[in-house]
Amino acid sequence: MALIGHWTLAEDNYSGGVFQDLTANNNDVTPANAPVFTTNQQEREDRATVFVKASFDELIKNNPANLSSASGSITFWAKFTVLGVVERIFELEETFANDYLVIFKGADNKIYIRVVDAGVLKVSRAPTSTISTGWHHIAITHTGSTTEIFIDNVDAIATGTDGAFWTAHLVISKLNIGHNYNGYMDGDIDNVRIYDTALTPAERAVIYNAELFWNPITIDAEMDFSGALAGSNPDWLVLDDILAWQGEWDEEIYYSIGDTVLYQAGDEFHVFISKISHNVSNIPTSSA
Repeated sequence: MALIGHWTLAEDNYSGGVFQDLTANNNDVTPANAPVFTTNQQEREDRATVFVKASFDELIKNNPANLSSASGSITFWAKFTVLGVVERIFELEETFANDYLVIFKGADNKIYIRVVDAGVLKVSRAPTSTISTGWHHIAITHTGSTTEIFIDNVDAIATGTDGAFWTAHLVISKLNIGHNYNGYMDGDIDNVRIYDTALTPAERAVIYNAELFWNPITIDAEMDFSGALAGSNPDWLVLDDILAWQGEWDEEIYYSIGDTVLYQAGDEFHVFISKISHNVSNIPTSSA
C-alpha cells in the first residue's frame, strides 16, 4: 500500500498560494480563490478550518505526477450543505468528456464513482443508501476488478456497472477537488487521500479511526467525580468548562477543565485534557 496523494486542506499546510501534497509526489493543489480559515472545535479540525467551497471554490493541479494505477483507493471527509442536487467532489481526467474518473453526489443523494475510457462508461457504481448532511468519511476502493464504496467505514453495498478500470488508462492532465457539473460543491472537503492499491478492511479502519481524532467533540455538562475517589470508573462522556461534584465530606469541589477533546478509536473512547484547575483548598489533605 502506497499513499500517492494526501491533502489535509488545513491552514498549516497552505503556503505560497497552494495546499501542499504531503507525499513525495508533490502534487500541490491551487485554490481558485484565496481560502478563509476559521477555528471551530466542532468541525473537522480545531487547529484550522476545512475546505469551504463558498470561500475558494475548486482546487486544481494540472498534469499531476504518478497518480495512475491499475487498482487503488480514494478516501476523504465530506460535509454536504445542500441535498437533492448533483455535486462533483473529485476528478482525475485526461480529457473532460472522454477519459476520466469522477466521484460525485447525485441528485438522489447517493455517492457515485464513474470511470470513462475513450467515451465509454466502464464503471458506474453507487450504494443503495443515501448520504445525509453533516460530516461523513467516504472511501472508494478498486481491486483491479471490483469497485466498492464505504461510508463511515461501513460497506455501503455498491451496485451498478463494474469492470477492470481505475486510472491506469489515463494520462492524467488534471486533478480537481470540489468542482461539479453545474458549478462548485456547496459544502466542505477534508483530508483527501489517494492510494495505489485497494485498502484492506484493516487499513481502512486504521485511517478512519485515526482521523476521528481530527474531529473533536466538545460536550458541556456536569460530571460526578465521587465515583473516581471511591475506586470505580465514571462514564467519561461529559467534559469541558465547569464541572462539579458533591464530595464525600459534604464539601463541594469545583473542577474547571478546558481544552478537552473526546474521540473514539474503535470501541474505545479517549480523552485529552490540557488544562485543569480546582479549588484545591477544599480537598482534605489525606485525599488530595
